Amino acid sequence: MKHSIRILVFFCICSFLPGHAQVEDEIDSLLKIIPFQKDSLLADTYSKLFYRYRNIGDIKTAKKYSDSLGLLAYALDNPWLKGDYHHAKCSYYINTSNFEEALKQGLLAKDFYTVVNDQYWLSQSYNQLGIVYKYLGQTGMALESYLNSLRIQEDLGQTDPKSLMNIGVLYADLDNLEVSNDYYKRVEAICLEEDIPYGLALTRSNLATNLVKMGDYAEALRLYKEGMSYFKENDLKNELGEQYNLMGAAYIELDSLEAAKKYLELALEINEETGEMKEIGRSNRYLGDIYFKEGDFNRGAVGGCAAAQPRALLYNAYGVEDSLISE
Repeated sequence: MKHSIRILVFFCICSFLPGHAQVEDEIDSLLKIIPFQKDSLLADTYSKLFYRYRNIGDIKTAKKYSDSLGLLAYALDNPWLKGDYHHAKCSYYINTSNFEEALKQGLLAKDFYTVVNDQYWLSQSYNQLGIVYKYLGQTGMALESYLNSLRIQEDLGQTDPKSLMNIGVLYADLDNLEVSNDYYKRVEAICLEEDIPYGLALTRSNLATNLVKMGDYAEALRLYKEGMSYFKENDLKNELGEQYNLMGAAYIELDSLEAAKKYLELALEINEETGEMKEIGRSNRYLGDIYFKEGDFNRGAVGGCAAAQPRALLYNAYGVEDSLISE
């Protein structure tokens, strides 16, 4: 049975991605200054808290601060802040797999950034919309959005590795692996030149996924394990949960079921901790497939049922799509 494989892409590109402990220290510092702030400064703090909580996998607390940002943005009637609010809400709905609502929020963010002519955030908004269109199965709209993001970045004299990566993912989904690898190599070069270890780990994981499709399992697993080590060292639970699923799926392709089960059980444990519904569904489905292969039909059926709810949330991205687009 051929298994769909997720592809990791950027949640962010930065020269240094702080670990979990450092992010929690930053959160503590931000919480302490809230009583002394108001208006746009307070809105900026709410926005920072949303993304920091999101990045450590606490999406429920993150939502609290995006809601606070929205109330303040509309009370101040500030179009920039309204754009920031809807951009954050789009991110929230992407994380919770509600892509129809994410599209509504993403389009509102784009409209506000257009009104204020904020070209940088307009480019980020187009990239985010590409993510949503991808999950809704609208490949043409996704590609158009990513290209719009790239065009704006180029006009600003900048390079946007996120959109380059996401275009590579689209071509991988279309099984045009040569073009996909070309885009990944461009991102890899940027990460090496600018010393972006987080982006490099994600890029090479994407390359590994293409290698699985090409049958080069040894090199794919080497790259997956390299990324796994980086994510563990930096306590990046969302990325680590996804990486475990990728490795489990690769071992299923090799018919190494015990190794696959080991990584999928690790994936399920960490994804239940972070609440990543997409990954929980994927872990359960792959484990169900293993149990069926082993002749344990009762456990296989349980795994399939456990995967059903997240699969419904994922539209056609589960078992049809073989990649994930992120911010």
